[in-house]
Amino acid sequence: MSFFFVLSGFVLTWSARPDDSAWRFWLRRLVKIYPNHLVVWISAIVLALILGANGEITVGKTVPSLFLVHAWVPDVEVINALSVPSWSLSCEVLFYLCFPLLLRLVNRIDVRRLWLAAGGVALLIPLIPALSEVFLPREPKMPWFPMSVWDYWAVYTFPCVRLLEFALGVLLARIVVTNRWIDIPVVPAVGALVVGCVVQWMMVPSSWAMVVPTVIPLALVIGAFAAADARGRVTFLCGRPMTWLGRISFAMYLIHLVVLHFGGMIVGKAWSTPAALALQVLFLAITVGLSWLLYSTVEKPMVLRLGVRELTPRV
Repeated sequence: MSFFFVLSGFVLTWSARPDDSAWRFWLRRLVKIYPNHLVVWISAIVLALILGANGEITVGKTVPSLFLVHAWVPDVEVINALSVPSWSLSCEVLFYLCFPLLLRLVNRIDVRRLWLAAGGVALLIPLIPALSEVFLPREPKMPWFPMSVWDYWAVYTFPCVRLLEFALGVLLARIVVTNRWIDIPVVPAVGALVVGCVVQWMMVPSSWAMVVPTVIPLALVIGAFAAADARGRVTFLCGRPMTWLGRISFAMYLIHLVVLHFGGMIVGKAWSTPAALALQVLFLAITVGLSWLLYSTVEKPMVLRLGVRELTPRV
């Protein structure tokens, strides 16, 4: 999730224009995310009812997710309601509300101090697991690994904490746009990310493994690819397939767990390894197809119908 949160701050800053207003920005974000979320939310409820998973549908679990406030609740069942990964949208809502003011503040930073500011934000991130382990309760434990629910919430899903990664993305975009990028090539940046992932794997299970090992390498990867693109260097991300996948990526993010969760309920879980791999490929194909359908019939038409255009970056 660090990648998406940093990337969100980066992309919004990259595409920001001085003639934009906060209200127009908020309207674009609302039209972009909420129709897709609502369709997937309703679809998940219908699937749960059809498949007899009535225990997943309660007012306490589903209503917060409908209004995208469930990441504020330190309850795993509420955060992951209906297997719709929309808890991150609960964080994004806070990001969007803060963005106009945050961008104004970042734009006031002397360009010579942008790296210093980015480093300061990055250094705040390891403080979160340190503080959570000292001040938050050790019980109850998470269902799938020995970490307290409070640690998981404070480190991984609490919107105010994830705002740090979004702010890092805003600062990173300003660094690239103002030509302050220190020309870290793509390959070393990806190498740093691989090292971070190895360190993360070695630290699991731990609240320190959730964000800390990979957030800086991910920021470097985003900056390296963006700088290469701004300078006209061709990367594999420039091709049509990647561009098309980028367009449907938001829909795909919302749909993928719904397909895996309810698809698993339909086909069962007692499969041989080759058959299980084939099912995963099938689920991937279904996810991509449904994502394209959601994008082309809901997301894109809603944006066009309301006349809300995405502003292009000024570089």
